[in-house]
Order: sequence, then C-alpha cells, then structure tokens
Amino acid sequence: GYGSITPRTPAGQLTTIAYALIGIPLTLLTLRSVGVHINAFHFYLIRSTHKKHCKNEKCTHEEVASIIMSTSGLLLTVIIVAVVMFFSVTSWTFTEALYFVFVSCSTVGFGDYV
Repeated sequence: GYGSITPRTPAGQLTTIAYALIGIPLTLLTLRSVGVHINAFHFYLIRSTHKKHCKNEKCTHEEVASIIMSTSGLLLTVIIVAVVMFFSVTSWTFTEALYFVFVSCSTVGFGDYV
C-alpha cells in the first residue's frame, strides 16, 4: 500500500483489522455503484457514437474502429487530466505525476509517491 507507516502496537493492529473489515466491503459497494454509473455513461457514449457513425444496423470495421477510438480517447483524457492535476498541485515532475497516476489506476500502488 501507500506509505511506510504501519501499526506497531496490538491495539493499533486490532484497530486496523476492524477498520479493514468495515472499510473493504464499503469500498467494494462504492466501487460497484460508481461502476454502474460509469457503465451507463459508457453505453450512452457507444449508443450516441453508433447513431452518429453507423448508417446500417451493423457497423462496418471502420465504424467499430471509430467507436473504439472514441472510448480510448475518453480514457486518455481522464488520465491526462489526472496527470496535469497532480503535476499542478504537487511539486512532482510531469513524469512523476504520470507514474503516480498509472501506478494508482493499475492498482500496483508501490507507495513511493504519496
């Protein structure tokens, strides 16, 4: 995880366990809820792109590529906004901010940048 602070006393360790037993399920519920909204927005984008670019009921290879590029563009935009935000708010270099966003989004989370 992030950082190098760990509980050293038995009370701290038991508190960490209790906190995790409550926090992990709540986090999963929150992520599920956020995922539902992201999924609905993603389907909206696909439907609107399909209506705009697909003339027939079935899309051609070029139309499918256009939809994939639109979705990839959205993902790239979110990543760039996060990188620019961390670059602006912290004293990190652009590369450090990019590294932090990638490590966080990929859930690697080394903890060397917090």
